[in-house]
Amino acid sequence: MGRASGELKLSGNLMTENEEGEEVLTWRGLTGTATLTNLSISFPETNATGEGLRTAMSLAADGPMIVELKSNEIIFHDTHFTGTQTNVTLGGAIATNTGGRNTLAINGRVNLRVLGLVSPDVFSSGIAELAVNVGGTYENQRVTG
Repeated sequence: MGRASGELKLSGNLMTENEEGEEVLTWRGLTGTATLTNLSISFPETNATGEGLRTAMSLAADGPMIVELKSNEIIFHDTHFTGTQTNVTLGGAIATNTGGRNTLAINGRVNLRVLGLVSPDVFSSGIAELAVNVGGTYENQRVTG
């Protein structure tokens, strides 16, 4: 469960022709900016039947999160996230098409319990120190960390 508020400004075409000449819905023709002034996510703890019992963890952006959508990249302006035993900074670009460059960096501490709350098939605990970098191009991606 989450909550976000802010402003979204997009322009471009939502429809494009596929290889068969059919009109299909796509986000690739859009450019713009999302400015989320408030962003928070709560991960509920569930019981055996999948019912949510209570909030087990929460995560929130400490200040606005700004995301730019370009024709070949999604750019995340540096954003700081805090939560239950979590303190992470995220920023940079992810290539989404030819000509795009990857410059995304994720650094900080993350409570691994979140993995088990997202998927009931995963059991995890403890704190992970993250220093993940995504680099390269759309055609030649590299992940280090």
